[in-house]
Amino acid sequence: MAIKIPLSTRPQDRFPGLQIRLAEPADFPRMARMANEVFQQERDIEYFTEHRRVKVGDEREVEAANGMLAVDADWRLTQLRLNHEKPGRHFILATYFKNSQRYLLSATRRREEILGWAEWQEPPALGNSSPNTSGSDHVDGRDGPNLTEIGGSFLGQLESIVKDLTFRQQVLRLLVPPNGLTVYLQDALESFRRASADNQTEWDRWCNEIIPTCLGVHGDVHRKHLVLRSLVVKAVHWDNGIGHYLLNWGKRRAQANGWGIQTLATTISESTLQTFREADFRELGRMNILRDTQIALRWAENKKQDVTEPQRTRKRKLEPPDVSVGDCKRICRAPPRHTCTGKVDEKHVGEP
Repeated sequence: MAIKIPLSTRPQDRFPGLQIRLAEPADFPRMARMANEVFQQERDIEYFTEHRRVKVGDEREVEAANGMLAVDADWRLTQLRLNHEKPGRHFILATYFKNSQRYLLSATRRREEILGWAEWQEPPALGNSSPNTSGSDHVDGRDGPNLTEIGGSFLGQLESIVKDLTFRQQVLRLLVPPNGLTVYLQDALESFRRASADNQTEWDRWCNEIIPTCLGVHGDVHRKHLVLRSLVVKAVHWDNGIGHYLLNWGKRRAQANGWGIQTLATTISESTLQTFREADFRELGRMNILRDTQIALRWAENKKQDVTEPQRTRKRKLEPPDVSVGDCKRICRAPPRHTCTGKVDEKHVGEP
């Protein structure tokens, strides 16, 4: 059943029939392709921002990059289908019917377009918080990669989490984080190693509090936070309130259950970061891992907030002035002898 959430930014005016609904298996191919396109575009933006030029390469590099994107899309599609069946996972879509007025005049079925989607993970139920040690690399029926043999002995409790995000493509070991593009497993391990060497205290905090919650298959085992694993909005629809629309679904659910929200975002898209800031997410820290600068964010319920609309569009309402008849000439522009109604209208401009 579709859940419609009114927003003061009124994205419905631009997207007729805008709605939030649960994803269905038929939506997964489009969702996987959209995630790849958005993450690739964000990475291109990051490269251009840093080097002030478009990234180019020879024919072999372009072919390899395209091949990696295809592998990424296939793996992400497989994960969508598997995770859809897991308890506590929710895949939420923001959709609308494109060219709805034109379709009303014809017998053609209206085409639903996906504007964005989000993956939410609830805290595990009691008795179901043990880590998953089976690994995700079962291409040939064996357990996941032996991380100790390839330089991952320092991972400790993160070993099972890394295994769950890793798969093999021919002779390559690849890791796919839920909020970004594929990275080589060796590069991911090297980024972890550098982070632990740069600041061991901060690395320990991330290993204990942030990475297991945001990237682990069980979410927050302490049962305090709803986890936002992925937030994907088409680049052409950035800054139209779609991200707020998807975040509001999770904020309502967290509010109803007394949870907070925790997520990992990247510094690649300033638009995405701005969406989180406007939605009252607080930054917990930053760390350079998995080829990107990961930003840990947390939202906690504020009793004074109404999560049905973004705070950036809310305006203070003017209260009627407390005046008597004929005694308001000092707080309005009306003639001194007019009959005062005590209301803020075209004559009254508010308190002095």
